[in-house]
Amino acid sequence: MNTISLTMIVKNEATYLAACLTSVKEKVDEIIIVDTGSTDGTLELAHAYADQVYSYTWEGDFSAARNFAITKATGDWILSLDADEELIFPGRVPVRDLRELTAQDASIEAYLLPLDNPTSMHGANRFYVLRLFRNNGHYRYIGRIHEQVTVANQGVVGIAHTPIISHKLLPLQERNRKRGRNLTVLQESLKEEPENYFLKYYLGVEWLMLAQPARALSYLQSAYKNLTDDHLLFRAPALRYLVLCLQTLGQLDEGICLCLEAAEHYPEFTDVYYLGGVLLEEKQAYGPAIKWFKTALECGTPPALFSHLQGSGSFLAWYHLGYCQSCLGQRAAAQQAYVQALRANPQYPYPIYGLIQSLEEMYGAAHTLQQIIDHGFLQAGDPDSGLSNSALPLAAAEYFFASGHPDLARRCLEEGLVDEEVLFYRAKYSIFSGHLRLGLNGLDSLKPESKFASQAKFYRTVALLLLGQFPLARAQAFELWQDPATRPQAHLFYRLMHLMEKGIPTLPGPNIISPGQTIREVDLLPLSLDYLSEGSCFQPAPLETTLISRYIKSLETLVKNISPEGRSRLLQFYQSKSEEVQNRCQARFGKVGNV
Repeated sequence: MNTISLTMIVKNEATYLAACLTSVKEKVDEIIIVDTGSTDGTLELAHAYADQVYSYTWEGDFSAARNFAITKATGDWILSLDADEELIFPGRVPVRDLRELTAQDASIEAYLLPLDNPTSMHGANRFYVLRLFRNNGHYRYIGRIHEQVTVANQGVVGIAHTPIISHKLLPLQERNRKRGRNLTVLQESLKEEPENYFLKYYLGVEWLMLAQPARALSYLQSAYKNLTDDHLLFRAPALRYLVLCLQTLGQLDEGICLCLEAAEHYPEFTDVYYLGGVLLEEKQAYGPAIKWFKTALECGTPPALFSHLQGSGSFLAWYHLGYCQSCLGQRAAAQQAYVQALRANPQYPYPIYGLIQSLEEMYGAAHTLQQIIDHGFLQAGDPDSGLSNSALPLAAAEYFFASGHPDLARRCLEEGLVDEEVLFYRAKYSIFSGHLRLGLNGLDSLKPESKFASQAKFYRTVALLLLGQFPLARAQAFELWQDPATRPQAHLFYRLMHLMEKGIPTLPGPNIISPGQTIREVDLLPLSLDYLSEGSCFQPAPLETTLISRYIKSLETLVKNISPEGRSRLLQFYQSKSEEVQNRCQARFGKVGNV
């Protein structure tokens, strides 16, 4: 049986390294880690997991460091990972082990493995990367950055669909830091090799990901034009990024022409049809866009050599198809498309908004909720899989709350969901639907260290005010005051309590937020309008009607007195609310003259 050596180079990766090594330690026979100058806890973690840990003087060359690690490996095969990646064997796959994979075909000397690089919490680009290869001295990395293993004979390269390398979605600041570092090295390398189109591809991607499409455009155009189908692993993503770059720059027609040309050359490349559909949708050419999205769905997942946006041939295409059909008044077709999108990926919540809106326009809110329940979209998920499906219930609840139905929002979160986000929003919607004490109990169940702790204090104060428990509300507002980040909210609550209790619109006393900054230097008008906007969603129980009325009237007085433009902004606020109600009625019943 083949033995597997994991080789890694790391620097200051204490945040991610343990998760990476935990995912792979049972799948390999030895772990070699080369550290290039860590100053955090990376080395300690490395020694806890690895058979061999080396320090290596950084020379600005990623290939040199990786090749040093390879020289220390004794296994028959090399697996290469980065610290912010994990190795995943999905359920019900035929191959569950790297040793089993490498033993399948004696003629194969290297494998392309799928790598999922997240673009957001709900999407990822899938690339195939050469990360598993024989340790026979023939294969080494080249390139100072974005280094690659070169294999002269492509006939010995296999494609494996598992395991999957899953890249972490790093915080934006960390991503931008690494991209800035990459740009410096890439630009230096391009000076040495001005006709290296792989470098131009990477430069284009880095600039595009840094929201600099104008700088990215020429690099991506050059890479796509000059890379051939012999390098499809690079030419295909260059095409996708070039289309995205043109879209970002508003050059929609040029992007559509590129997609038309590419569809002729790469008829199996799903993303061409998906991206072409998105461009047509943006031009409001909904009929042609529908045809492109349907073609993307017919293509499904493209061949492995085409890197692709996951969902371009399934849930994303269904979602955009539904939107375009909705814009053309094809309600039944749009609803079916949204349902298909949600079934294809229950963790992608956006289609639920379109589905609820379309159903509500036809049947009303209560009947719509029942249909959503009947579809099974509000279920807690499969407990055996360990996956919670709170994304759809939370999204549905958010829609119903925003449309003035907090009681229905609360009902969306009643089917066995227990994570802290659900607990918080269930408590919030309980308060707004008149179940004040139930809401308070829900907020009290949250742990002090919860990420919703500050918001819980806010809504606890609201509930106590509506119960007429002003001393307790004042004590809760004081907890908000102790945190400079929530001091403006506390200040508004103090003024609101004075109004509700005594009808006094101003509040004397301290107004310091933090050293050097006062309440008067913070624009409180938008914050007070936010209070009022949420306050208009209350559905009071009979006994609380008077207090809620006083709460709303006090907020209105606060808005009018908090700024010279308060009165005009209050008028605009209610005009906007009135138009929103009229639009909802028109969507459901048609224009009054046509009823």
